[in-house]
Amino acid sequence: MIDLDPIVRARFLPEDREIAASEGVTILDAAQANDIPVETVCSGKGSCGTCRVLIRETAPPLPNAHDRRRLSDQQLAHGWRLACQHPVDEGAVYTHPVGVRAVRVVESSGLGRIRLDPDVQKIYVKPSEPTLHDQSADWSRIQDELAAVAGDLDPSLEALQRLAAIGEDIGKGVTVVIAGNRIVSAEPGDTTGRGYGLAFDIGTTTVVGALMNLVTGEEVAVASGLNGQHIYGGDVISRMSVTMRGPEWVERLTQAVRSTVNDIIERCLEASGVDRHEVYELTFVGNTVMEHLLIGADPSRISY
Repeated sequence: MIDLDPIVRARFLPEDREIAASEGVTILDAAQANDIPVETVCSGKGSCGTCRVLIRETAPPLPNAHDRRRLSDQQLAHGWRLACQHPVDEGAVYTHPVGVRAVRVVESSGLGRIRLDPDVQKIYVKPSEPTLHDQSADWSRIQDELAAVAGDLDPSLEALQRLAAIGEDIGKGVTVVIAGNRIVSAEPGDTTGRGYGLAFDIGTTTVVGALMNLVTGEEVAVASGLNGQHIYGGDVISRMSVTMRGPEWVERLTQAVRSTVNDIIERCLEASGVDRHEVYELTFVGNTVMEHLLIGADPSRISY
């Protein structure tokens, strides 16, 4: 008599597909065997953390060391685990993120065709209304809507404050703003068509800033100004010499360039009519000394 491995059945979302797997097979291996695109970078070694799944209908297994290393306490409590670390459980429902990064190629008047892949993404969700039988918190209901798209991302304090300000209108729909792997804001209604970033070239003499539309790749406004540090010397050697006088001089040069940056931001926003809260990302380039002074780091050792 031939012994057959016991079979367990589970369902994957957002595909809404039921699969059958041999008992003991990991969630990741079962998904891949059934052409369900659960993402992995480390090939199931538990080191990348990208194969996370939200487990429903059955109790999630106790987290192991890999889960705890790659998932936050909040994610673990909500029911997320690494698919490569746990076997398929009979009757479980596994929701996996399908990704939010929509990389596009757009035309730029100055650069031709460019790859548009901003770190900031916006997702519109319409969470279910609370009922007498389901009085879960607003954020929990939004998390459930995001699960199949972005996974369980931790919100910033500002995002939670903005969500509270939306109040009873949350049920009408909310746009969640994601920067990297963190939710940084929540906005009422569908604002996915509006999102901006500022790019700066911090030169020793001149600072240039460009306001960019992160949705279309369009350059919306440009402004420039004399680097406020010029009064402390015309080149990087002079400015490093100034910082050798002590930490207070580093602070002076830092505040000088930041004042120039803030002035450029104001001018770009005024020229474009874009609201400050619609700018989600800043990018800076410059030589090593300028970058140090922008973030308030002492550059004097560079001259040694």
